[in-house]
Amino acid sequence: MHDELNNFKRNKVWTLVEKPKGCRNVIGTKWIFKNKQDEFGIVVRNKARLVAQGFSQIEGIDFGETYAPVARLEYICILLAYASHHNFKLQQMDVRSAFLNGPLHEEVYVKQPPGFEDPEFPNHVYKLDKALYGLKQAPRAWSSEVGGWVGWVGGWVEDEAGRRRGGGGGGGGEIGGGGGGGGGGGGGGGGGGGGRGGGGGRGGGGGGGGGGGGGGGGGGGEGGGCGGGG
Repeated sequence: MHDELNNFKRNKVWTLVEKPKGCRNVIGTKWIFKNKQDEFGIVVRNKARLVAQGFSQIEGIDFGETYAPVARLEYICILLAYASHHNFKLQQMDVRSAFLNGPLHEEVYVKQPPGFEDPEFPNHVYKLDKALYGLKQAPRAWSSEVGGWVGWVGGWVEDEAGRRRGGGGGGGGEIGGGGGGGGGGGGGGGGGGGGRGGGGGRGGGGGGGGGGGGGGGGGGGEGGGCGGGG
């Protein structure tokens, strides 16, 4: 639990402020506990995640747009088949506590974590600067942020297949997907390969993926992926 709160501090997720006057909606928070297992089913870590109770959010006040692109399974299968056929090397990465990196554009307040209330300001609340797992707009905030990092632009077919800016001739661009999910929380991402350039063909390759899932208000998933080149 302390590790989770340290993640909040490191990512500058929130600021403790006096509770706003009036009818401002203050969203509750909840601890979710999970035993993380390895490939053999052995528990390797006891994990705690603080999530927002997104079911109490009010549309138009606490959130606006919630859509975030998610890589379709068909794209990932095509990518793997294409890379295997051309003997491309795929790379994958994972972002720890991905949603905590997504800046919020709405003014959102949450209650202090149960069991970790500030003794000097027990009635204060946290103003969110970045997304929390469980918020309805968390997947969109993360998708927009990671897209800016790697420079994705919309794909030729759908948004989840993006083309990196500044590809140039000779080689190939990369294709990838930002994390996303629906409702209260969740995330996923994927990558693809191939970019137009040079010699008239499609070349290059990259890939990646990662994801998790979560439910509205209570749970959250962890994930986020972006692609590398080949």
